[in-house]
Amino acid sequence: MESIEHITQRVRQFKDKINTEQATITSLIMPFFQMLGYDTSNPFEVIPEFTADVSGIKKGEKVDFAIMINNKPVMVVECKSCHVDIGKHSGQLSRYFHVTEAKFGILTNGVVYQFFTDLEKANVMDDVPFLELDLSDEKVAMTSDVMKFHKNQFDVDSIFNTAQELKYTRLIKTWLRQQIQEPDYDFIKLIIQNAIYSTNEKNPKITQNIINTFTPHVKHSLIQFLDEQASERLQDAIKGRKVEDDSDDDEANTNVSSNQEEEKPVTIETTLEEFEAYAIVKSILRDMIDVNRLAYRHAKSYMAILVDDNKNKRICRLWFKGRKKYITTPDENMNPIRHDDLTSLNDIYNYSEQIREVCSRYVGAK
Repeated sequence: MESIEHITQRVRQFKDKINTEQATITSLIMPFFQMLGYDTSNPFEVIPEFTADVSGIKKGEKVDFAIMINNKPVMVVECKSCHVDIGKHSGQLSRYFHVTEAKFGILTNGVVYQFFTDLEKANVMDDVPFLELDLSDEKVAMTSDVMKFHKNQFDVDSIFNTAQELKYTRLIKTWLRQQIQEPDYDFIKLIIQNAIYSTNEKNPKITQNIINTFTPHVKHSLIQFLDEQASERLQDAIKGRKVEDDSDDDEANTNVSSNQEEEKPVTIETTLEEFEAYAIVKSILRDMIDVNRLAYRHAKSYMAILVDDNKNKRICRLWFKGRKKYITTPDENMNPIRHDDLTSLNDIYNYSEQIREVCSRYVGAK
């Protein structure tokens, strides 16, 4: 079973060689759903060419495939070739969505995945996806929101409850991004009125000439402000980054002298795999603890996932720095229990019971 990192590698490696929709399904889309834990060769779990008759419109229409749980379709998936812009193809998926029991519709070309549901009107698919994943983005990470679609974690109510927030957050961020790139008339006017003329009793009428004059200043100010905010946050993160002392674990790197009077600063990069694993652990624990209580710290050899950012409330450690990847969970005496048969990140789900058992010790504790 592959990780999101392997899937993005497949996209970069294969997409220029793929010319058909079927090849896209075989080479890109099916591996994506395998990564989410579904057996794409099991006809009871993944049904290709799923019948979705549209009464009074078309008979015998078929969606590319449906994901089944307990013999019911929970997701219908409409596929396009990886060279097709899927932006104008949601109408077809909407028809399928309306006539099936599925609560979620996914439109994809193997590179971009758009997730839809019916927030606005029951059984009518929304025009706007509540979640979008672009695997061509080198910075893409498998967020906990996407991992909620994993077979082992799939819960209709949990996904639906967060869909509205995701949808409107995405719309607002898209609009803000557009304003940063090309601020429109009303946005520039709002800034002029509140930032430039707010203390001027005799505010001049805002004409098109004034808008034209201030447009480059607004764009420059927005970009500079965002750069400054990003720089400040980075500096705060560097100054405030918490690094665990790994000397208390027999498995940790012990090359540091015990007589060292002052610990030298350690630069530790968080890898994409570690962020993915962190998202998986949050997904496993989402229904038993507020995931905002979860945090992570770095040591030289591992990343620790903690409750309340407290090293005495350790959920697990991710040992991803070496050639062989594994995790450890603490027993009741905080001694590490090693789980070292990770062939992919999805194997972390095999230890859901152990991770949840550890977390149960801290639930309710502050």
